[in-house]
Amino acid sequence: MKPVDFFLIRGLAREAVHWGDFTRKLKEQKYTGEVVPLDLPGAGRYYKLTSPLTISENAEFLLSHLPKEAKRPRVILSISLGSMIALEMAKKAPDLFQQIYVMNTSLSNLSPIHHRLQLKAFRRMVEIILQRDIRQREIEILKMVSQKPQVWDSLLDNFVEAAVERPISIQNVLRQLIAASLYKVSDTKPDCAIHVLDSKADEMVHPSCSEKLAKHWNLPIHTHPTAGHDIAIDAPDWILEVLAQNLD
Repeated sequence: MKPVDFFLIRGLAREAVHWGDFTRKLKEQKYTGEVVPLDLPGAGRYYKLTSPLTISENAEFLLSHLPKEAKRPRVILSISLGSMIALEMAKKAPDLFQQIYVMNTSLSNLSPIHHRLQLKAFRRMVEIILQRDIRQREIEILKMVSQKPQVWDSLLDNFVEAAVERPISIQNVLRQLIAASLYKVSDTKPDCAIHVLDSKADEMVHPSCSEKLAKHWNLPIHTHPTAGHDIAIDAPDWILEVLAQNLD
């Protein structure tokens, strides 16, 4: 198996640090060349920028920040909002990527709004936005996206530090939500290999959203039975196994 370079794209109000220990584990795999986490405009290292109101603009931003020269085949690994952007990147530049993996994402023309953001998650999100204590806010986010509380303590300090040093504004969170809420996919699949990953215990995005995307484009789908929305936190080794089984 020849090594590939991975480009990682996080979701709503998240940045590179929120991959947690998954980034280290991915770097240790025999099929891994380089691992490049990409931050969205308005988040992470680009937190001072204004987040675009469309998925297309987010995709153009990330494409413009990719290295010009490809050392190895490129693979995108993405989650939620990041997966919408990954699909748009594949649409705009399919020749750049060997494979794209999308996790727990949803599309406005395939799934109803109450599945794209489940009611319980909507209530939690309102509480999170209103929460002023940074550490408590990060705990509440983990409760919403993860089903594995035993790992939260190992993540919290880094997450809190990121929130203090690179705070994403409420305005940018809302702009990301608008972009996500409007995004649709066409009937024609981008001309590169796409794999769908989802988790049955996702309390944020209903698993049927991933199933409908897979059916829409006749894509392979891989389902974890117990992980929450953030599969990279809850089942990192499972993701690595899926990659090992499907990379050329």
